[in-house]
Amino acid sequence: MKIYDSFVDLIDKAVLPLKKENPDWQRLDGGVGGNRSPFAYFRHNEKVWRVNSDTRFAPLLKAKHAIDSGQNPFKPVKNRLELIPELASKPKHIYVYLYGV
Repeated sequence: MKIYDSFVDLIDKAVLPLKKENPDWQRLDGGVGGNRSPFAYFRHNEKVWRVNSDTRFAPLLKAKHAIDSGQNPFKPVKNRLELIPELASKPKHIYVYLYGV
């Protein structure tokens, strides 16, 4: 599976085209229920992170908007990334996990 150079690269090249093709989808896999299969990987702070297929579009796009505004939207917690409190809703994390843990 491809490893994107950055979170923004992942959003621009994989997430936004998928959302455009499937505007009614709430999640990357278009489904409901748990789906921990990997959707994609990206580099962030010298580590590779995995985005799961059951991740919702909204928090990913919220994080991208924060980056575009010059803000780091992520707070590392153990082996995952959470959105910073100003951006977080429930769940706080966005199903982004450290790859290879």
